[in-house]
Amino acid sequence: MRYSVVEEAVKMAAPKDSRQRRLLLETIRYYYDNPRAENDGKCEYESANGATCAVGRCMLAHKRRSLEGGNGVSVRTINREIAPLDSFLKVKYRGLSMDFWNNLQMLHDSASVWNQQGARGMTFDGARVAVEIAADLCPDSYHLRIHKAMSYLGEKE
Repeated sequence: MRYSVVEEAVKMAAPKDSRQRRLLLETIRYYYDNPRAENDGKCEYESANGATCAVGRCMLAHKRRSLEGGNGVSVRTINREIAPLDSFLKVKYRGLSMDFWNNLQMLHDSASVWNQQGARGMTFDGARVAVEIAADLCPDSYHLRIHKAMSYLGEKE
């Protein structure tokens, strides 16, 4: 699915001037142009070839590398058992909710979200997941926002 379509649908679903919306779009755009961080099909914060995951991109390099071999370690586990997640993040990414970071990590880690075999971009299902994450940022108007954005995606499929 073209990035411009995904971008427009996410913008319909998320609050206009939201840091989370900006980071969600930044992340999606990044993986249209760059490989995800994987090792033997498992996602990592930083892979051996230097690729980073959606959360790993937002971490301080030395903190990210301290999680080496940390595939399977969720952001919730880091926050609960290692140190507050914000202490791992670059300053501009601090202060976002754990639910948002968890959703961003799941977006990166789900193979069905991304085109496979070297093709870049999101699948239609991936675009739907991104819209759901965006709409979750507005619980009061979730149903209205998700309906509008999903209708738009359906027209563009």
